[in-house]
Amino acid sequence: MPDDEVHHELAVSKILAETDPKHAGAKYVRTVQQSFEVEGPNGRHVCLLYEPMRESISLMQRRLEDERFPLDLLKVLVRLLLSALDYMHSRCNIIHTGQ
Repeated sequence: MPDDEVHHELAVSKILAETDPKHAGAKYVRTVQQSFEVEGPNGRHVCLLYEPMRESISLMQRRLEDERFPLDLLKVLVRLLLSALDYMHSRCNIIHTGQ
């Protein structure tokens, strides 16, 4: 990841972590826990540390009967996702564009 992208990621993560930590969706947004620089054979590199990820939804789905989420579980997952998106969009004014 180029330096400008790393610094952008750090700036966005700081906004997500500090804007409104009491918002219900804030706890479902993954942010940088720590960063540091290391010297390598190709120069200095910024390292971003995150809390380890949990099992992905697609892996969880493969463990389910017929690989289908029970409606009650699906409703909970969608509610959590929408809560995180609400936090990012309405409180932090951050919209992921895929670029």
